[in-house]
Amino acid sequence: MQYAQMVYENKKIWMATNEVVVLEEVGTQECCFSCAVITDVIHPRLGENVQATIVYGLLIVNPDEDLKAVTAELSQANKVNLGFMADLSCHNFEMKDIVFKRDPMLTQLNRVRFAALVALPESLVVGDGSTQALTAFVRTGEPVDPLNNMLNRTGLLALKSTETDADIRLNKGNWKKFINLDKLEEAANSVMQGAT
Repeated sequence: MQYAQMVYENKKIWMATNEVVVLEEVGTQECCFSCAVITDVIHPRLGENVQATIVYGLLIVNPDEDLKAVTAELSQANKVNLGFMADLSCHNFEMKDIVFKRDPMLTQLNRVRFAALVALPESLVVGDGSTQALTAFVRTGEPVDPLNNMLNRTGLLALKSTETDADIRLNKGNWKKFINLDKLEEAANSVMQGAT
């Protein structure tokens, strides 16, 4: 996925190319009655047809935000609802836990590698080495709509690959044992190539 900065209400934010397309279709005016509407798609929580999966990627924090504060907030949350834009649909899924692997060079760029435990529905595919990253963002507040969440977020989570070697049911108590540091590095480096 390609990433670029844009300015919204005097604030620099990171956007994925597919999100820019959504903005063009929807418009950013509050009173745009003729604009297309983004539909929320709520995927099932853990359990029926949804298993916990480890995903690897890169957290890209907006330039005007504090990386340390954003990572602390994500780390302390019991669960976080995430959204991913696909055309005019916002697919919602749950992140159960996250760990960060800090690097001084990335910190200067307001970025950090991560591994996360998510309830990823089968219909949402996280890229591998040959495909684009899935760009997720935190869904905050009710009833805040996906467009407002996307434009007012503190950054984005670029999910690049999944852990395929964990052969047991993952949960918050055991998942960290299955983190593959090589995959974590590979995934984040791959995302970095698309962030400008």
